[in-house]
Formats: sequence, C-alpha cells, structure tokens
Amino acid sequence: SDPKGLTSKINSRFKDDEATQFRRCIRYLKRWRDHKFSNGGAPISIALTVAAYHWFQPYQDLSGKFVDLVALKNLVNDMLAKFSWAMCEGTLAYRLSVTLPVTPNSNLMEKMTNTQMDTFKERLTALRDALVAAEKDDLPEDACARLQKQFGNEFPIPEKSDTAKAVK
Repeated sequence: SDPKGLTSKINSRFKDDEATQFRRCIRYLKRWRDHKFSNGGAPISIALTVAAYHWFQPYQDLSGKFVDLVALKNLVNDMLAKFSWAMCEGTLAYRLSVTLPVTPNSNLMEKMTNTQMDTFKERLTALRDALVAAEKDDLPEDACARLQKQFGNEFPIPEKSDTAKAVK
C-alpha cells in the first residue's frame, strides 16, 4: 500500500558502486527465477527484491573489485539460512518469510504453497551449489558454463582466447 515508500527504501539501501552491485544481484536472482520457474510456482518478483533488501551485502575482493559471484552466493546462503518452521496450510512446513519493509509489513511469500516453497528451496540450494562450484572453477569459461545452467542460454560464456588475454 506504499509503493513510493518501498521504492525509496530499496533505492536508498546502498550508494554508488554498492548500489550497482545490489541491482545486478537482484537482476541475477530474477533471471534465475524466470529460467528455473518457467512453468509457474515462482516467488513473486518483489519478494526477491525485498529479500535482497534485507540480506544482501556488497562484496569486494582485496583489490577493491566488486565480485558479483561472491555477493550473490552470500545472498543465496543468507536466504537459505532464513528458512524456518512455520504453520502454513494447516501443517508445519519449512518456509522463507520475506517481510515487506513498509506498511502493511506483510510476508511476501505467504501465498506460496508448501509444495512451491519446497521447490523454491530445492532450486535455491542448487543455485547456491552452482555458485560455490563456479567460484572454485579455475577457468572463467568453465564457471560461466556451469552458471548458464542456472541462468539460461542467454548467460554468456566467454571464449577461452578472451579469458586467456584477461589473465595475462
């Protein structure tokens, strides 16, 4: 009931390069959702944005370079850590609650069924596992090929010759 207030909170959460990384990671999550939930049952877009609002932390390496892979992995880990037992549909279920930071402060995930929530958690875990594995890959093209399975065919895989130039 307060879209302007919500937009203001989200837009003011971070500044400058941290805000840019925040927006990129939200876009990655939404792209992942669109790819992995093409048959329905996905969390709503605003729920992913608000989850990032609550739990995203910018990440820079020691040289000061913003590393989206690590920032996204940490966000997904934090989201998974926030799952807890709650009553839903008359049963106790393992669920993620994402509270709207403006009035009416509702849970943006409450309309997901227990089955949809289970599927969401399984796919979120698979995303986290792919991000962890990609972080360990020696070659950027191997990491990108792994992540393409999570984000879809539009996720670019660099040519080996391009990454070899970047490493030198």
